[in-house]
Amino acid sequence: MEKYNIDILCISETRISGSGSIVITAPETLHQFHFFYSGIKDNSGLHGVGFIMNQRTRNALLEWEPVSCRLARNRLNGNPANVFIISTYAPTRDATETTKDDFYGELQQLSSSIAARDYLIVARDFNARVSPFDQTTRQILGKFGQGHRCENGQRLVNYALINHLVITNTIFQHKPSHLLTWHFNDGVTKAQIDFILVRQRWRSSVQNSRSYNGADTGSQSGSDHRLQFERYNLPLILMFLYFIAAFDSVTRQKLWKILENDGMPLKFVELMKAYYDASVS
Repeated sequence: MEKYNIDILCISETRISGSGSIVITAPETLHQFHFFYSGIKDNSGLHGVGFIMNQRTRNALLEWEPVSCRLARNRLNGNPANVFIISTYAPTRDATETTKDDFYGELQQLSSSIAARDYLIVARDFNARVSPFDQTTRQILGKFGQGHRCENGQRLVNYALINHLVITNTIFQHKPSHLLTWHFNDGVTKAQIDFILVRQRWRSSVQNSRSYNGADTGSQSGSDHRLQFERYNLPLILMFLYFIAAFDSVTRQKLWKILENDGMPLKFVELMKAYYDASVS
């Protein structure tokens, strides 16, 4: 994380039972990292998801929720909006339809519970191929989706369409090795099956998204997944100060509600109210 200047990692296949958190100290720098895990309730050691965050991100943590062995969520204090991150581990193509339905049903419930004003990131292993955009998916996919869309990929596309999300690592042009996220142990078979999604209205805040095939994953043999890296720049909110000319035909209470629902932090809405009241008094 220090090498790539990463604030928070979404991880999957932790294979740790139960849920909780531990503090990890880097041996060379003695910097502390915080590992939050959400696993299966029995001792089977299957699945598991979580987050690893540096101290700065831990200081911004408002809450975290270990949902299941396939889903976990946290909320970070941010400006101009709080940031929700959902870490996922989707069922593979060989899983039963019921298992897939349950996963996407639970993911949809989590996503629907997050206010539209908040910044939403959904990330990690979806075990899906989505392909480049077509006429029906132009708003959620870019030109750089790899492979042919499979049934799992269609489920992910449907989820993104319903929730107005964009699959960000399909919109940046990179060489193939920086678009692919997984490799089979034959050394030949590779695919793009790990994805990071954000709300379409925040698309311009994503500065870059790519994979690193040389990143050390920490295990003796290395993970078959590559590190998927994304950098954000949360935008400033601009507002009109000449309220009478700009909003003369709009009911003020309705305007304040629209701005709040559309993601403007409450403190800025209150500031606009104060400016408006002063301008007409």
